[in-house]
Amino acid sequence: MKICVLGLRGLPHVMGGVETHCEQLFPLMKELHPNDSFTIIARKAYLPENVSEHHGLQIVSLPHARSKHLETITNTIYGVLYARLVLHADLLHLHGIGPALVAPAAKALGMKVVVTYHSKNYEHRKWNRFARVVLRIGELCAIAFGDRVIVVSQCLATNLRRRFPWAAAKIYFIPNGATHVSAVKSEICFGDDVLARYGLNGKKYIIAVGRLVPEKGFHDLCQAFKAADLDCRLVIAGDADHRDEYSTRLLQQASETIVFTGFVAHDALQRLLQNASLFVLPSYNEGLPIAALEAAVAGVPLLMSDIEPNRDLGFRSENYFRTGDVDDLRYKIAQDHELYRVDRDKILRQYDWDLVAAETAKVYSTVQAYVGRRKTGSVSLKHRVFAVGFGVITATGADRCLRFLARGRGVVLMFHHVRPPRPRQFAPNRVLEITPEFLDLVLTELRREGFDVIPLDAVVDRLRPGPARRPFAALTFDDGYRDNIEHAWPVLRRHNAPWTLFVTTDFVDGRGRLWWLELEEAIGRLDRVVLPGNGKVLDLPNRTAVEKQATFEAVYGHLRAGPEERLRAVTADLAAQAGLDTSRLAVDLCLGWDEVQILAREPDVSIGAHTLSHPMLAKCRAMTAMHEIAESKALLERRLGRPVQHLAYPFGDPSAVGVREFRLARQAGYATAMTSQPGHVFPDHAAHLHALPRVSINGLFQNKTALRALLSGVPFWLWNHGRVVRTEH
Repeated sequence: MKICVLGLRGLPHVMGGVETHCEQLFPLMKELHPNDSFTIIARKAYLPENVSEHHGLQIVSLPHARSKHLETITNTIYGVLYARLVLHADLLHLHGIGPALVAPAAKALGMKVVVTYHSKNYEHRKWNRFARVVLRIGELCAIAFGDRVIVVSQCLATNLRRRFPWAAAKIYFIPNGATHVSAVKSEICFGDDVLARYGLNGKKYIIAVGRLVPEKGFHDLCQAFKAADLDCRLVIAGDADHRDEYSTRLLQQASETIVFTGFVAHDALQRLLQNASLFVLPSYNEGLPIAALEAAVAGVPLLMSDIEPNRDLGFRSENYFRTGDVDDLRYKIAQDHELYRVDRDKILRQYDWDLVAAETAKVYSTVQAYVGRRKTGSVSLKHRVFAVGFGVITATGADRCLRFLARGRGVVLMFHHVRPPRPRQFAPNRVLEITPEFLDLVLTELRREGFDVIPLDAVVDRLRPGPARRPFAALTFDDGYRDNIEHAWPVLRRHNAPWTLFVTTDFVDGRGRLWWLELEEAIGRLDRVVLPGNGKVLDLPNRTAVEKQATFEAVYGHLRAGPEERLRAVTADLAAQAGLDTSRLAVDLCLGWDEVQILAREPDVSIGAHTLSHPMLAKCRAMTAMHEIAESKALLERRLGRPVQHLAYPFGDPSAVGVREFRLARQAGYATAMTSQPGHVFPDHAAHLHALPRVSINGLFQNKTALRALLSGVPFWLWNHGRVVRTEH
């Protein structure tokens, strides 16, 4: 396999956490996989040589802009093109969320993508607002388009899994290593020349290491050191890549007692660490700090800010001070530095580069099979693009700036299942379910964003001309699932939220066909699926979870494109092959008449029609479609003893409903009818009450970022080029 590594300044002997990480990791990766080729893309300013080699790694220096804002991205753009067009790389390993901006392009060029997430770069103080937004987009690209994401800090990995639950399975925690310091230590043969170069005496100075950037907190350390008035010196080893106001102001603090060394070679740095009395890391932002690991292995006592990535190292509370608290830092550096000594051997056992390389190799080994198998369907890529889009909208603030144009008078939200998470590998209908906790978050966010949660009966009134009011949200639940009572209703009652249940009467009777669930259950049981039709045979391997997902996507798309009768016949046949009792699905999953009648008597619940048998109405004959629409209304009214004013079209997309169905719903006497055409509701919809859009709250985007984007209306407004009414089904 041809692997290209991109996003670092270069190696060897280039100062920086990412650079040290790569310099230690990839020679070991080459040893583990000698038949694979590894090419490191470096930046010319740091490695002037055109092409070189280091421990079996090919080093290629490419150009870049000489600007702190453009250096990384310009080099990365050159790099991704070079990787594919010149090297013909199979796998691109990107380091950092800034370089991850090119992950979509790398995927489009046919490469597999692994991203190592080193830190939340958008929290670095050196970046302006625009740069921080761009870096957040880079983070989204890493999560959405990376085939695997390696995170060097446990807390960062946990945070990413929480924020992006749909991508949690591909996020791996693999820390940095520290054993390279042990190897260097055994080879050092310096005398006192390194100390003499800077006028230092052993154990008579405090040392800090890093680039001269605000997030490293060296300004706090200088201030605390001056206030402590210690009988020792302060050494700051490092420099700025680009001289700016901050680094210039910091360097002006150099004095007899504060020494700035500039960039220091790694072996000389180890000598400086070994002879220091204390290592201080006063940073505001880190991933997993290699500098701290190096100091610990060098045997110097450690004092660090109490940010979470630093606390991940697991030292005693004495080793930490309150981040940004100069007085606390002054007090601690004035104590006996031996109080801050750590267990060097424990660090060596815990942060071993050989283990890091072995775990990274395992990640590589999963990528090829994973990507190849996912190519059988496009749904995953589509949803990854959606996720990035939602993230871009919120990261750029578009959800705030454009919502007054995009969210209209309000929104009708569409739900299906609400139930606790059910861990399972094959779950193609997961899109139709959310957790009770996420429903609670939806309702909380609606209130926080200023929405009035109203009954569906009140929507028509809200569309009439009049003074501007707060936006509304109406909550609708389709199909009539029992979990709507068991898990959704308690949450809705806690929030005093009115809601509408759209009932398919055959499901309530216990004799309807939930064919999409039949298809999932059948494919889940079968090892092979053979599907004749249209002069060709679909013969699909169906053993692994990934093969089953691909089979479901292929069969579902094939059947949805054909006639309703064939769809139901084929799913019934597959269910029979799998030994599935389809008669139990509706009984087990859907509400009965007694339960629907109980709900109908509740003041905050209204019952709407969802046809008799849940067909794709546009594929039915006109008489059948009219019967499904009108008779479901009449049957519900007879059984419940109250009028039914609202209809939700099954499936509700352009392939399932159109102008004819809108007319039939109006003729049947419904006040409103809901599609699944995504969008918010505007005053112009008053003329199209039987073609109202809804926004699906589905299981693939159970996070606050996606929710904010959806509630703003901006995704739909942009997609529709500013048009607010679409009825051309």
